[in-house]
Amino acid sequence: MDLSATQLIAYVPPLAMLVGWVIILARQCRARQVNGWRLAVLAALAVYVQNVIVLTLWPEPVGVSAGPRVIIALSLRDLLNWQPRQLLGNLVLLAPLAVIAPLLWPHLAHLRRVLVLCLLTSLTIECLQVVLTALDLARRSFDLNDLLLNTAGGLLGYAAFALVRRWRPDWVDRLNPAA
Repeated sequence: MDLSATQLIAYVPPLAMLVGWVIILARQCRARQVNGWRLAVLAALAVYVQNVIVLTLWPEPVGVSAGPRVIIALSLRDLLNWQPRQLLGNLVLLAPLAVIAPLLWPHLAHLRRVLVLCLLTSLTIECLQVVLTALDLARRSFDLNDLLLNTAGGLLGYAAFALVRRWRPDWVDRLNPAA
C-alpha cells in the first residue's frame, strides 16, 4: 500500500491526540484522580475526539469538491436542502462533548460554559478545515451553518447532562469522588 505525503500527514492529528490522551491519563493516574468510572469516561472521550477529528478534518477522496471554501451566508433554505444525514450529523457532532466534559470537569457544569466550549470547538474545526484546504491537505470548507448546528447540538448534549445530574446524581459523584 503506497501512501502519499498528504495521506501520511493526515495521520498526524489523530496520533498526536492519542499521545495527548495518554499523557492526560498518566497525569491523572499519578495524581490519583482516576477511578474506574472516570477512566472509562476518559477512554470514551478519547475515542469520541479521535472520531470527531477523522470525521471533520480527514481528507476527502481525490476529486471530491467541497465547493466554496468559506460559506458565510446563514440560510434556512440551505439547511432545508441538506441531506437529513448531514443535518443530523452536524447537530449531534458536539452533543457527546457537552455531556462528557461537565461529567469529568465539574467547573464546566454550567450551560454558558458548555455552550462556549462547543462554540469554540466548532469554530476551531471550521478554521482548521479552511487551513487544511488552503494547504491542499483536505477539501473542506468553513460553514456558519455547521457552526450553529454544532453549537445547538451542544445545547442538546447539555440538556442530557442536566437530566443525568438531576435524576442520577450518584453517577456524576462516581466520576468526581473528590468533588
